[in-house]
Amino acid sequence: MSLHDQLINKDSSGIKASLQELPSQDKGPAFEKLLAELYKGNGWLVSIQGSRGDEGADILLYHPKTPQTVSFIVQAKNHAKPLTLDQTRIELIKFEQQAAPRYKCQQFRIVALNGFVEEAGKLGQFNILLDSWSHVESLLKHYNPGKSTEPKIELYAHNRATYENIQELWQKTDHVAVVQATGTGKSFLIAQLLGDFQGKRKIVLAPSHYILDQQKSKAPWANEKTTYWTYAGLARKSEAQITSLKCALIVLDEFHRCGADVWGKGVQTLLDTHPDAKVLGTTATPIRYLDEGRDMAEELFDGIMATELSLAEAIVKRILPAPTYISALYTMEEEVGNLLTEVETSNRSEEEKAALRAEIQAHKIDWEKTSGVPEILKKYLPPDINKLIVFCKDQQHLDEMEIEVQRWFQKAGIHRFREKYRVISADPESKQNLEKFKDAKAKDTVYLLFAIDMLNEGLHIPEVGAVILLRPTESPIIFYQQIGRCIEVGKDHTPVIFDLVNNFRNLRVTDLKDNLREAEEAIKRTRLSFGIEAYSPVVHIEDIARPIEEIFDSIYERLSSWETQFSALLAFKEKYGHCKVFPAYSDSPGLSIWVTTQRTLNNKNQLSKDRVHRLEAIGALWDERTETWERMFSKLIAFKKKHGHCNVPSYYAHSRALGTWVNTQRTFKTKNRLSNDHVQRLEAIGFSWAPVACKQKWERMFSALLAFKEKYGHCNVPPDYADTPSLGNWVSTQRRLKKLNQLSDDHELRLTDIGFCWDLPFAVWIRMFSALLAFKEKYGHCNVQKTYADMPSLGNWVSTQRRLKKLNQLSDDHELRLTDIGFCWDLPFAVWMRMFSSLLAFKEKHGHCNVPPDYADNPGLGAWVNAQNRLKHKLSKDRIQRLEEIGFEWTRHRISKKK
Repeated sequence: MSLHDQLINKDSSGIKASLQELPSQDKGPAFEKLLAELYKGNGWLVSIQGSRGDEGADILLYHPKTPQTVSFIVQAKNHAKPLTLDQTRIELIKFEQQAAPRYKCQQFRIVALNGFVEEAGKLGQFNILLDSWSHVESLLKHYNPGKSTEPKIELYAHNRATYENIQELWQKTDHVAVVQATGTGKSFLIAQLLGDFQGKRKIVLAPSHYILDQQKSKAPWANEKTTYWTYAGLARKSEAQITSLKCALIVLDEFHRCGADVWGKGVQTLLDTHPDAKVLGTTATPIRYLDEGRDMAEELFDGIMATELSLAEAIVKRILPAPTYISALYTMEEEVGNLLTEVETSNRSEEEKAALRAEIQAHKIDWEKTSGVPEILKKYLPPDINKLIVFCKDQQHLDEMEIEVQRWFQKAGIHRFREKYRVISADPESKQNLEKFKDAKAKDTVYLLFAIDMLNEGLHIPEVGAVILLRPTESPIIFYQQIGRCIEVGKDHTPVIFDLVNNFRNLRVTDLKDNLREAEEAIKRTRLSFGIEAYSPVVHIEDIARPIEEIFDSIYERLSSWETQFSALLAFKEKYGHCKVFPAYSDSPGLSIWVTTQRTLNNKNQLSKDRVHRLEAIGALWDERTETWERMFSKLIAFKKKHGHCNVPSYYAHSRALGTWVNTQRTFKTKNRLSNDHVQRLEAIGFSWAPVACKQKWERMFSALLAFKEKYGHCNVPPDYADTPSLGNWVSTQRRLKKLNQLSDDHELRLTDIGFCWDLPFAVWIRMFSALLAFKEKYGHCNVQKTYADMPSLGNWVSTQRRLKKLNQLSDDHELRLTDIGFCWDLPFAVWMRMFSSLLAFKEKHGHCNVPPDYADNPGLGAWVNAQNRLKHKLSKDRIQRLEEIGFEWTRHRISKKK
């Protein structure tokens, strides 16, 4: 049979054998052609590249919806043996250095006929799919040439690893979280899992209908028996309605939103009424920074995560395209105003003030000519990007900026026309506006979608290539969600982020650079451990405001006498014990800026030796990060002195930043990013590492457990316990955490002290074993019938132990305990032996084995003897031998029966 005929007949083993039997020079091309045909028959658009010098790309796969973009680069390997680590590494390097830049695709798949050695599998962490013959069999199974209109979901390498981790964790626990940067394809992961639960009831929850509609479109075949609700919609449902869902799978998309009071109650009711459902949560970050830094991964999933992938890591690993980040200002008037105020309130002469005012205005004019927003747009926005999302603070701000942003584009002259749309919760036409924005196609028009917060998360519009940030926010969640609207896995263009709400003291650019550098160093170490050199994308970060910031700082420096400011710094140190002046220091408002300027001048070697020595002598620090940490630590000490503890709320009136900083320290310690010195200093003032909300919840549930034990005498809370509905789940969670070694020693000790049962299945087993002992004491054997009236469940339990042993699923300890009390493992054999013993007694009495059907002493023995004769062809050799050894006569008995 030809390879083509085998393909039509889907003869997997025959195809593999044919490929392996080909001459060596034909093996590779034949395998490439086969794969190309299979991909075509699975709905892909295919281009075969394979030949000498193919630069690591045998086959290019294009999705029908995006035919201009390469979705996957495939390399086919028809080797006689599994690919070694070295062979796989060579292909990876060739892909990264040659194929990826040539075809603008970072998704690589090697299909090896005979698979890979185990060690090679570790290279899968570098954005590469390693597939063996099972992948070919899957393609063959769904092969449908001419009829497949769209490929089934293909998870990228990072999401396949996450998917496999979810499956593994679900073997140990029902609740698993996925924390991945926005744009990394979490919706495809959800779609894959919905497909796995096909035929079962499922529910997907999300903050908005926009996200739900997008999710529905990802896997239309999985929508059957799938309920899609917003969190607000869930909160409006009654408990009876929620209970009636009877879901096997619950998906909490953007699960950090479950921390809201009303939404959270609805979610808790859903979880309480579905204790056996698998639960998946997805989000870009689980921390609610403006809600006392609550970690929803801890509250909902006990910190159990299948993956944790930050935006910086996703960019460095080339999962997401490296963006161009432009940090600039549209608030120059405000900065100029502040500086002019300093000029007017200074002790300079009127002539000096006039000169300074003129200098400031000249710098402003120069800056606007080269660094004003229209000039920035003209310089950094590629002409082929004509769809942008503009994020504003509130509706009034949006009304103002709609006009201003259009004016910027008019001055920039990039596009001939401008069209604006708005998506805000107060506007009933928002959905219609969004659809119009999506459908807009004209190349000579720039399309601007103005939003406040409705598009912060979840929604991805492929054509959006840039965002403009005009909304000041202290929340890293909102910041990263907004920039994520133009960064998406699989895009082939460079996304552009215009951060126009930065200011001279804002640390966004610094933080982003630091995060990227840390991620790059970590990936570099991992790659070098495999003998692969560093390979990171270049993220272009342009801090446009830096030059004008330095000019303004120098003017601030000239306005204040160095000796006067140094004296003020001495006074600050006398008062606080250090030189880390915080911006809000009221005794000397300009001192913080002055100290920052000294640090800048020192770093540029522009500060005199005398001044350097004097500043060093009083302990002035030049490390900005250290300065920030020390400043916040001083605030925390002041907070504790006033309140008696370190649990700073996010909305602390005197410093909202302090609450965020406190929770950041907890996060950094969890990720081993906090120095030992900082850990020790925080602990020395009584700092608690557990988030306040989590601690309070644990104590509340522990008190409820104590009340339960007081009432019932044990800690085995049933799932449907009415007095505290969530207590059963909480108790199960403590057992699960201990099993995963994720329960604190203090919590384990306190639970153990009240007689908590850690191994509930074993406790149940021991209870049933004790019941079996009582049965044997009463009846002399362990053969409990399922109709046993005193304890109906005991008969089922006994049958289960026999079945588990037969399946090799019964523990050695349980088997030994049962065997020791004379448990009969093979009940049919025991029954047979009992009847055989009765037959021996009959022979001893009558001298033969021909038991009459109506034998009065044992009415069932005659029927049993007839059955042995009738079923001789099914009897084991051992039983036949036993019967024949006592003179059992097969034929005579059959004749006797006929008579």
